[in-house]
Amino acid sequence: MILLNFNYKKSLTLKEISFIFLGRYDDFTVDWYENIGSIIILTMIFNIATPIAEFFLSFMAKCFKKCWDTKCYRKVTSK
Repeated sequence: MILLNFNYKKSLTLKEISFIFLGRYDDFTVDWYENIGSIIILTMIFNIATPIAEFFLSFMAKCFKKCWDTKCYRKVTSK
């Protein structure tokens, strides 16, 4: 994301990778942080939250499976 939106025309003249360095931003400005920085932060938050959510969902699934397997609900029977 950083490479695609950064303008390196002044320092690089490689034709093979010139399509990468034709971004709108010449430097890290307020606009860059609003547009690109927010995308990077949201990606980082998603990458942090996904393993935690997977752990809790896996734990809950194991508990539910154990409860279902052992029939943890009680049936009322007559003596």
